[in-house]
Amino acid sequence: MKSCSFLKIGIIVVIVSLFTSCTAYKYTTISKEEEYKKEYVGKSHNQIVTTLGAPDKQFSDGAEGVIIIYENSVFNSNINTYMGSGTATITESKGYIQFFINKSGICYDVKTNHTETIEEIDKDEDKEIDEEAKHDISNGIFLSVIVAVISLMCIFAL
Repeated sequence: MKSCSFLKIGIIVVIVSLFTSCTAYKYTTISKEEEYKKEYVGKSHNQIVTTLGAPDKQFSDGAEGVIIIYENSVFNSNINTYMGSGTATITESKGYIQFFINKSGICYDVKTNHTETIEEIDKDEDKEIDEEAKHDISNGIFLSVIVAVISLMCIFAL
């Protein structure tokens, strides 16, 4: 009785691993500027500062208004070592949001370099696949076959 349930589990594992190995993903990076404009244009200077805190910088916009700027630094490190010696690279990137406030104290524009990456299943089968994607797909198929073989070995060993 137990071997029958193990057989069902094994078959399910094999089927699921074969279906998941051939899925290609498409990554799209989009700016968050429109999202910020929808949220903050029309808000008062005080509402923005209440929500986000004190700005990092503030400048005149040349038309009796101000530009308030929020910044953040992101540090990325990459360490490569080989037999006890290596190199380290640290890069800094600054993210910013600029709010343009008119002389009445109302936000009329927003600029930012913030982005968001969206992962989607790539349904465009006619599209050419680059070499890296081909390599990733073949690795996925290889791993699926290994999982299938191990699953079958476990099933028949019981």
